[in-house]
Amino acid sequence: MMNIRPIISTKQTDFKRYGEKILAFIKDTAQLKSLHLYEYDAIILQHTHLISSIRQDDQLYLKPLFLMGKNHHLTDGAFDEHNPYHQFHKIEQIEKNTRAFNQLSLPQNENKLLVKLLRFLLSRKKQLSPIRDRHSSIGYDYHLLTDLSIEHIQLQLLRIMESYVQKGYFQARVLDKVNICQDCEGSYLNFSECCTKCHSLDLKTENLIHHFRCAYIGPESDFKKNNRLECPKCDKVLKHIGFDYDKPSEV
Repeated sequence: MMNIRPIISTKQTDFKRYGEKILAFIKDTAQLKSLHLYEYDAIILQHTHLISSIRQDDQLYLKPLFLMGKNHHLTDGAFDEHNPYHQFHKIEQIEKNTRAFNQLSLPQNENKLLVKLLRFLLSRKKQLSPIRDRHSSIGYDYHLLTDLSIEHIQLQLLRIMESYVQKGYFQARVLDKVNICQDCEGSYLNFSECCTKCHSLDLKTENLIHHFRCAYIGPESDFKKNNRLECPKCDKVLKHIGFDYDKPSEV
């Protein structure tokens, strides 16, 4: 393997040439606006907060995107200046996949988000999968979908994806089901048992007793009399569980 060394083609370090590849190095938002990034083979970011700006741009969202020194689920990998060979292979794969699907017939009269999502997933040979996220109101986040769209309400994005599945653009499988509040559509619910009349939380659990002979059912406290169980309906003494009575439930 030949040793690849960068040739800096300008006095500024906004971009570097590695053989036939020209990579743009972005440190801040000002550089995003000043450089014609669509002309470069790939974009290298210094900070994660710039990722959304790239992915939401209609001209740049398909560009190979790397983060300096570390990986991120919305980039194409980590960039190592001392060993860029693996990143070049990824760039070439994305470019090859992009050329291939440019010849496909993509939906014309559909939501722009659908077209962007299809093109991105095809260019990366990826699937769209939810990621557990405690900051999301539904407990999951589709980070790619959020970054490609201006819509940030997860449940609304989920409904959009369900419509795409019904139209046959995607195949889906169930990974989890969540309970959602009917008012705020959030999944952060706290279930508690309380009295249906006074709404008190100070409750005591008690067994129900079913007397076989007379079919009476009531709480165990109704049967307790003089340290024994006596049916309040027929006054018979209950001696053997399973023969005289059983405990079918709790109240």
